[in-house]
Amino acid sequence: MRMESRFGLVVSIAAAAGMAIAGPASAQIDSSGTFKTGDELYAQCTSTDEAEVDACDWYIMGVQDAIILHQDLEWVEKAICIPVGTTAEDLRERVVAYLENSDDRSFSAVSMVYNSIEADFPC
Repeated sequence: MRMESRFGLVVSIAAAAGMAIAGPASAQIDSSGTFKTGDELYAQCTSTDEAEVDACDWYIMGVQDAIILHQDLEWVEKAICIPVGTTAEDLRERVVAYLENSDDRSFSAVSMVYNSIEADFPC
């Protein structure tokens, strides 16, 4: 995917999720100007509080839905192919694994979710 397309996708994903960001997902941007960092998402996703885990799932599904929307509208190249039947729990497990293996979770949650999904479900 061209850098300009990726930047547009990430900006659009952030807008669709009700967030403002400052750069492309592939570069993993600082959390400045975003509502949620990777650290905050990780805490939600690994919480023992069911409501927190539900919020994590909804956040990840919002990012995933925005990615698919932009691909379906052909606003960006199709780079992510999530198999039919993939559940929110499947996505959460993969995102949590990605966050656990990250050296720095202070980046924006939206860029980290995007990078996790892109790494696990390339076309």
